[in-house]
Order: sequence, then C-alpha cells, then structure tokens
Amino acid sequence: MRTPLLAIALLSLFGRAHVSIMPVFARDVFAVGPQGLGVMLTMPALGTLAAGGLMGAFASVATGRRFLATSVASGLALAAFGLSPNFLMALICLVVSGGLSTACTTLANTLIQERVKDRFRGRVMSYVMATGWGGWRLGALPVAMGVPLVGAPIAVALDGLLLVVSLLPLGLASPAGTPSKGIRRG
Repeated sequence: MRTPLLAIALLSLFGRAHVSIMPVFARDVFAVGPQGLGVMLTMPALGTLAAGGLMGAFASVATGRRFLATSVASGLALAAFGLSPNFLMALICLVVSGGLSTACTTLANTLIQERVKDRFRGRVMSYVMATGWGGWRLGALPVAMGVPLVGAPIAVALDGLLLVVSLLPLGLASPAGTPSKGIRRG
C-alpha cells in the first residue's frame, strides 16, 4: 500500500505546484494578461472532465502500472508545458496535464479503496487528503524560488521532471499490477 500513498504525495508535491506561478506565465512568459490567465487555469479542468468521462466509460481494472504510467506521463506533460514555445501549445499541455493528473489520482484512490482494510480506511484517506491539499503548497516554495534563478518555464519543467524521476523507482520496485506489494517488506 505504500507505493500508491508515496506516489500520490509525490504527485501533489511536484505535479501541482506550478499553479502557484501561473500568473508569471500569463504576464511574463506569454503576455496574455488576466484573460489569458483565466484561460490557462481553465485548461486543466477541461482535461479533468475529459479524463473523468473516459475513466467512467471504460470499466478497466486499476492497476499499479497504469497508475504509475499516468503519473509519469503527468510529469512529462507538466515539463512540456514549462517548455512550450507558444500559448496554444501551453494550453494543450495544460489540458493533457489536467487529464493525466485526474487519471492518476482516480487510479490511486481506487487502489487504496480496494486494498485498505476497513479499520484503517479513515486514517489512510486522511493522509491522502493531507498530501493532496498540503503537498502542492509545499512544492510551490522551491518552484517559486527557482523562478528568479532559471525562469518560470525551466522551474516548471524541472518540477515535472522531478516528478518523473521520483516515481521511476516506485515503478521499478512494483511487480506489474500490484504496486502495494512491490515495496512492502516483511
């Protein structure tokens, strides 16, 4: 059970911190003003709606490999957003990132609900909520501190790549389809 719990914390820490510096992208990177900021903040929600619809339409089993694959892909989409050469490409990356983020969160919650014993479910879901709400706020600090050093695009791209690099060992440690047993010892 540790793999999805750790991965969901990493996703929150590295995969969502970019939201805190979206005004920098709107003002300094793409020069699209407040209207463009509103559009940028809306794009992940479109991806979320699309992913929710697709996941609801296909009744597939939530496997650990799919969860980790969508998490890694989410990090790559975030890095692509950071390196987007124009506003349209950035919007597309934000839609993809939002959809993948929703997919991996949904898969993680499904894995957790399926595998956690009833007597532990409240405590485990408390951890999930705490990392979900607090993780991206903690991750915002290094991203924001990186902006003056390397610029917003590189800071966000590095954040996405950190997500990928931090998740790869979890995927390698997990046998296909059973991430919760992959790193549990003893």
